[in-house]
Parts: sequence; C-alpha cells; structure tokens
Amino acid sequence: MTEPAIKLCADSMAGNWKRFPSFAWLRASELEHPERWAILHLYSRDSDTKTRRRGEQVERAMPPFLDSNPPTCYLERHRHWAWGWVQGVSVLVWNEEGRPTPVFRDLCERGLFGPEESL
Repeated sequence: MTEPAIKLCADSMAGNWKRFPSFAWLRASELEHPERWAILHLYSRDSDTKTRRRGEQVERAMPPFLDSNPPTCYLERHRHWAWGWVQGVSVLVWNEEGRPTPVFRDLCERGLFGPEESL
C-alpha cells in the first residue's frame, strides 16, 4: 500500500468507533486522544471458519504492538445484543507527530483497514 493510500485510510479510520450505531467504547475514557484510535472487528461468535482464522492471524501478529509502552493496540471483545460477542482490535492510528503508527501500517499492509471498514 502506498504512503498516500495509508494516510487516506488513516484519515477515514481514526475515530471510526464514533460512527458505530448503538456503540459505546468504554476504553475511550482511558485514552489521552481517543480520536486518534480506530477499531477493527475481526470476527464474531457466528463467523465462518475463514473469517475466524484470518482474525486469529491478526491476533497472533499483535504482541509486538501490545507490548509497546504505551501500547499502540489492544485486543478487545465487545458484546452485542444480537451477535453475541465480537472480537476486535483497537489501534492507535496517528502518533504524536501526526504520522500513521507502525501497527496501523501493518494492518493496512495486510489489507485489513480500508474505507469499507470505516462504518
């Protein structure tokens, strides 16, 4: 993915959780700049095997970013009244210098963040 494409994706994804209908992200109150973060739902209770495996691959790739200080991503499980649970990852999109973070770049390179995930 090109640098301009990553920045365009970052612009559309940062704060995407604010646009989820009927969603309250409790972690937002713990973060200094929650508007710089995005959430990607990986799979749910009822996901097919292919979707679940792809999500599990992403989860296995996250430890280097989870262990950063401060963390630039969190693995999360959200609950939904109709879907049961939804497994996802929240990622810091923009760093203090206004550049996309390494974790966000990694997920873009994997083809997991794009404009279609922004809603």
